Amino acid sequence: LVVQLASLKTRAATLGEWPRLREAHSDLLADFKPMVAATHHENTGTPFRVQIGPFPRLESARSICREFKARNVSCLVARRRSRE
Repeated sequence: LVVQLASLKTRAATLGEWPRLREAHSDLLADFKPMVAATHHENTGTPFRVQIGPFPRLESARSICREFKARNVSCLVARRRSRE
């Protein structure tokens, strides 16, 4: 399980998003390194996603996601599928 924090159109934009997130939420992200996932969609191209994890339990992923949502940061729990 991973927590997705952003989805952008290019890998470069996704990698550029991590420093911004890390600075704004250093207390939540101090122990994480970003993972970038790419999934090709025929109609919309390939979104690149900033994810953190893996999380051993669903509740631990949901807990950090709730903290991000309380800060008005979009967040969702997902299974790690693609790797970039």
